[in-house]
Amino acid sequence: MFRSRFYNNILTVSAFLVSGLAACQSPESKTSSALNGQDSTHAVAESYTPANGNYCYQLASGSQGKDTLDITLQISDGHVSGDMSNRIFEKDARKGALEGSIKGQDISAIWTYSQEGTKDTMKVLFKINKDDLWQRSIKYNAQTQREQTDQNGEWIKVPATNCELNTTGKRIEVVGEVVNTEPQEHGYIAIVKGNDGKTYRANISNIRLERNFKRYNKGDKIKVAGDTVSVQRQMQVQVQEIRQ
Repeated sequence: MFRSRFYNNILTVSAFLVSGLAACQSPESKTSSALNGQDSTHAVAESYTPANGNYCYQLASGSQGKDTLDITLQISDGHVSGDMSNRIFEKDARKGALEGSIKGQDISAIWTYSQEGTKDTMKVLFKINKDDLWQRSIKYNAQTQREQTDQNGEWIKVPATNCELNTTGKRIEVVGEVVNTEPQEHGYIAIVKGNDGKTYRANISNIRLERNFKRYNKGDKIKVAGDTVSVQRQMQVQVQEIRQ
């Protein structure tokens, strides 16, 4: 069970889930994000009845917008399923499945997630509006040494996004040629013209890859694999493997 602070960061927004949805890592690995808190009045003021279908939401936070929360919901006759992932830049993601129910605008679900090879569960509460989703904040319980939804906490707004463009969390392989590079604090971004004709942004970090880190230059052939994330509304591959 993660004592977290993984969530304490994705939302200094009072914490994306205030202290929470950013909380799930070992006590040593505190990360952080910087969003402004949201007024809870909007979350309860709008009257809305969602139809059956798919709904996607995304919240980018942190000083460079590189911490990303993604929520995908499938609503069907009072039942809710879906996925939720919280990714703090340069840290292991916390991601897993949602399963629950909806009554009016109120969603109650169990999030079964994994991080660093360990699985856990958490009850989460949402309120769905026409153009956004609001999540009840999360707090750390010192007695249980676990995070939990704060029944009296504030609501945090997660804006709606186009489900067709929601690629976060999918593992892909990029094969092509490096056309440019952009320096980063712990590595660099390789702009890759893929063999499939698409252009990719590959984040190659010496922290994530350690001994396997490799410096590519313009004109080099490249073959890498990793999970996708959304950074400032652009899809980026967090390279986890360099292939021959």
